[in-house]
Amino acid sequence: MADSSTAALIASFVYLSSLVILSSLLLGGFFNRLYILQGDEQVSARGFRRLQVGTAALIYAAVVVVVRPQATYFELAAGLACTSAAAAFDFSRTWMQSRAEFTRYVAADMWRAMVLLLLVAPVLFGLRSDQAGAVLAAQAL
Repeated sequence: MADSSTAALIASFVYLSSLVILSSLLLGGFFNRLYILQGDEQVSARGFRRLQVGTAALIYAAVVVVVRPQATYFELAAGLACTSAAAAFDFSRTWMQSRAEFTRYVAADMWRAMVLLLLVAPVLFGLRSDQAGAVLAAQAL
């Protein structure tokens, strides 16, 4: 059975992770579909990615300030970095899929999972304070 401080850390991480997911995916599907429908001739992939990442970051910052004002600056920064990385990865996945580069997509996703595992394991076993922010920072990397 976990003690109350461990439960609080888990709750903080789950709460902040849900805000990251909400922020990065809220308009992500809209942006990705719009990019696919527009085609390469109409829009710049780099500009579209910047728009998607910027919008996700703005949504995250606004939501966290309103619904979780007690979050630490580290949690805010880590969540913002994680939101930006998630939105960028989501757009990159759409970009690769639109070009039928499935091997590249699978390789990128596998590397992401391995790096996350390597970064999160030491955080969970070695860090005693601000684990939620550290795990979000690891996810952003």
